[in-house]
Amino acid sequence: MFGYLARLFCLPFFAVMLFAFASCAPGSSLRLASTDLPLDDGRRYRLLLYGGMDFNDFEIMAVMDREDDRFLLVSHAGEHRLRTLEGLTMAEAREEARRFLGRNNYFHDLEPRVIIGPDGQPLGYEIRGSYSPSAGRRGDDLDSTYLLGPDNTVIFYIYYPPEVGRDAESSPILSDH
Repeated sequence: MFGYLARLFCLPFFAVMLFAFASCAPGSSLRLASTDLPLDDGRRYRLLLYGGMDFNDFEIMAVMDREDDRFLLVSHAGEHRLRTLEGLTMAEAREEARRFLGRNNYFHDLEPRVIIGPDGQPLGYEIRGSYSPSAGRRGDDLDSTYLLGPDNTVIFYIYYPPEVGRDAESSPILSDH
């Protein structure tokens, strides 16, 4: 009963607040495009591991930030849902992302997307998990927004839209277990 009431009131409130924050944020929205991760590009990356509070957390994503450009990717969620690894090669970052996303029992593979900067240059990569069909979830169930802020800061937001739900209770397949 409490879980139902919490979803009934908290999810719409969260959605309204998120859109209010996004509309107040300076700058323009950046684009994402599906891609393959390069094998090794000689650059170093900061790897931002978002979510993963438990083994079957679906609100989970990895973001790779290039260290050699003038842009800094930061999470709107703050540090409490984020773990950061710095100075990684492309291969190291890919392996850490795979290990992190692979903690979910339903994990199948990586779904990388390039984050495209204001001049068309790649700023980094967003990496989601694809999941087994039995999970009742897809990597693209999560929404993400990247906004160009002041001083070449890119602020990213990661959230479930209210119609998707956040937990196993809202998934018809997972709630049976």
